[in-house]
Amino acid sequence: MIQSFSREELKKDVFAFLHKVQSDLENHITSLDRQINALHKEITLEFQQLSNSKLESIVELSRVYKLKMKDCARDLIKIEEARKELNELIQLIKEKLTQELQGYDLDYLCQFFFSKIELNYEFIIYHVTFGAYFESEEYDEHRA
Repeated sequence: MIQSFSREELKKDVFAFLHKVQSDLENHITSLDRQINALHKEITLEFQQLSNSKLESIVELSRVYKLKMKDCARDLIKIEEARKELNELIQLIKEKLTQELQGYDLDYLCQFFFSKIELNYEFIIYHVTFGAYFESEEYDEHRA
């Protein structure tokens, strides 16, 4: 079953997830940038009316936003690195999973692979937890 695991389907789903995370981070960076610009505008337009404590709090808030932007930028770099390493990671997971599962009790493996099993007097229907990632025709009928 593990040998028929589709790397392409998994890659497609992981890339879609990474794209969503990347998009969310980019939107967050844009929002933070707008907030920083608004703070700078407030400082510029109301500089003489601002008390020292208010000015310091605005500057500190601006620094916090910039740090958050740097964190988001680092996360974007990590996403790009994950994209580049995805093939290697999937192969490693597949190999390690095959090695590790050989030593486990079959009862535990069944609970891991099957999300639901339905019994009928003529047939058994089983729902495979990761069914969308199996390539074999044998599993196509049983995908959940």
